[in-house]
Formats: sequence, structure tokens, C-alpha cells
Amino acid sequence: MRAVAAQVERRLVVDLLDPDPLAPLGRAALRASLLWIGGVAVGSVSIVLTGGTPAEFAVLGFVLAVATGIFLIPVRGVHRRVLQAKRHELRRLRAEIARDRRAVRALGPDAGEAAQRLPGLLAYETRIESVREWPFDTPTLWRFLLYLSIPVASWLGGALVERLVDQLLD
Repeated sequence: MRAVAAQVERRLVVDLLDPDPLAPLGRAALRASLLWIGGVAVGSVSIVLTGGTPAEFAVLGFVLAVATGIFLIPVRGVHRRVLQAKRHELRRLRAEIARDRRAVRALGPDAGEAAQRLPGLLAYETRIESVREWPFDTPTLWRFLLYLSIPVASWLGGALVERLVDQLLD
């Protein structure tokens, strides 16, 4: 997984105004973590059946941590590249804004042009600041959170079924 992430990161061209090409990377990380989360779901059902020991709970917690790591680790290089591009662009842009602001204050020969550029530069700065730094869109994050709830739901469902069966058989 790390080798694939390194290949993707090397070939990645970061366009701060078009983050859509990064979304498949987030979805791929989500699919990779789903296998581990599924294992935790199966393990949580076995805890319901056996009563669960602290060691089993510790193992399931560890596997959930691994699933979260598998979700985040492959895309951290992409995150780093987007963050660097964003910082570089904001630094360059803020230097231009400061230059134009000084020109407007000085009322020099460039004041008119600088005053016309400032609104566009400020809008562009706002746009760049709002660029998300992780290659996840909101639906991908919600899916990951829902996937993390699968083990809890299966544990609760198993406990509910066990209680219902006990009531029916007693």
C-alpha cells in the first residue's frame, strides 16, 4: 500500500483549483480500511457469543486503530503535497496583495491598476484558503465514520439477537 502511495505521490500534479482528481485516492484508502473494519465487525460478533475478555476488546481496539491508519497513511503524502502547494501559493499571493496595497496607499502611478487588481487577488486568496488539504470529500469521510460504526452495530445487533433468543427459549 505504501509503495502504491509513493508512486501516486511522485506522479501527482497538484491543482489547487481542481481537487477532484484527488478524490479517488481518498476512496481507495477507504476501501483498504474496509477490510480491517469488517474483521472488527466479525470479531465483535464473536465477543457477543463468548462474553468477551479484555484481551479481545484490546485486539479489536487495536484493529480499529490499524483501520484508521490504513485510511490515513496512504494519503498523507498527498496531504503534504497539497499543503505545500497551498502555502506556496498563499505566500506568493499575499506578497502581491501587499505590493498592490502599498501602491494604492502611496497613490503612485500604479495605484489605479493596483486598486483594480486587489478585489480579484483577495477573492483568489479566499478561494485558495478554502481548498481542502486532504484528498477526501465529505461523503468519503461520512462513509469512513459509518464503516467505523459497523463493529459497534454488529456487537449491539448480536447482543439484541442473543437476548431475543434467550427470551424465546426461556
